[in-house]
Amino acid sequence: MIRDSIDRVVAKRADKAVDIFEIDKSAAIDKIIVPYAPIVGQAADIVTTAIAIQRGYVESNPLMKPLIQSMPVFAVLKLGVGLGCAVIIKKLQDNGQHNAARVVSVVSTLAGAGPAINNLIVMNKQ
Repeated sequence: MIRDSIDRVVAKRADKAVDIFEIDKSAAIDKIIVPYAPIVGQAADIVTTAIAIQRGYVESNPLMKPLIQSMPVFAVLKLGVGLGCAVIIKKLQDNGQHNAARVVSVVSTLAGAGPAINNLIVMNKQ
């Protein structure tokens, strides 16, 4: 009986010791990937657009065409959009609106990564 009690206590402490070293994957995703993915998406668009322009391609988006004339302005604007989205996502997370933060992250990441993927597809066709 006493031995059983000791075994239960030891087993509980062993479980807690293991829990201390386990990484909560969902927390890591919410703290790192969700807020910063839009910045990465926008950065990918900046890089692929710059490569395409150097290779002689032209910007087909009429809203972005004037901005491409100055690559630093284009980069600052795109990174500003990514950072702005990151701030909004962080505020949503701080307010406990984690699902809304995830949705904003996915949409705003695709807004940068989508054009970057398109740039790669267009450049690889020729």
